Amino acid sequence: MGFNLGDILKEHKKILLGALGIVGLVLILGIMFSNGGNIFTLGDDLTNGNGVNDLVDGGNSGKKYSGAPAMLIDTSKDYTATLFTDYGQIVVDLFEDVAPVTVNSFVFLSKDGFYNGLTFHRVVRNFVIQGGDPAGDGTGGPGYSFKDEMDADGLGLSSIKVKDATYLRSFYPSSVVNAYLDLSVKEFYEKQGYSYETGKSPHKFAPYVLAMANSGPNTNGSQFFITTKGYTGDFLNGKHTVFGVVVSGFETVDKIEAVNVNANDMPTSKIKIREITISEK
Repeated sequence: MGFNLGDILKEHKKILLGALGIVGLVLILGIMFSNGGNIFTLGDDLTNGNGVNDLVDGGNSGKKYSGAPAMLIDTSKDYTATLFTDYGQIVVDLFEDVAPVTVNSFVFLSKDGFYNGLTFHRVVRNFVIQGGDPAGDGTGGPGYSFKDEMDADGLGLSSIKVKDATYLRSFYPSSVVNAYLDLSVKEFYEKQGYSYETGKSPHKFAPYVLAMANSGPNTNGSQFFITTKGYTGDFLNGKHTVFGVVVSGFETVDKIEAVNVNANDMPTSKIKIREITISEK
């Protein structure tokens, strides 16, 4: 049987392509490990030159802590947070004097870059824009939780009777509400597991305040929300710690509030928090 030159060339081509493939794989692995195992890290081109790394699949989604941070802030100073988002900046005056544990956690996470690349995963018009969840779906947190900081008397909950707080029926079964009609709202909430402390945050909900999201009493983590300009009502008072107020960037909040969302109130396009910086004076 004679040799076929075409077949010989085909075999050499297979060998050459195989060798090139091995070399390419080695180069790719080298790049991955030189980047700390993350081949999907984006640079300054997506962060306006802020130098904030942003994973394609959702920011610092794997960052966890073993416990709440030690007290790092000085409550005699005034703290301000600036949220850099895809839609602009939001500047918030923090209430370090009446919510020190909450502000301390927020300052710690912000300075550690925890929020960089995370999203506003929940947007409800005339209500809130919510963010700070590393899972991006409302289920995530930093790996620790901490207590609420609210003054029920300062919020006026001691002077409101359950029978007059009609909004309670939207959140609790009628049988539960009817059993405590003559109690104050403070006493009712205490029976649901909430606790209060004199001297803590007396700030009521209003448009453009910053508060902690939670899943019940004393379950604060990293998720927060900002009420929007159309917010009304008393139903959040005594259930979520208000720890700041927007002082600049109202138009940014309004722009985020106006985005398209799906049936679960999740924006159809990601709205990222590029960075949160903290200033003190």
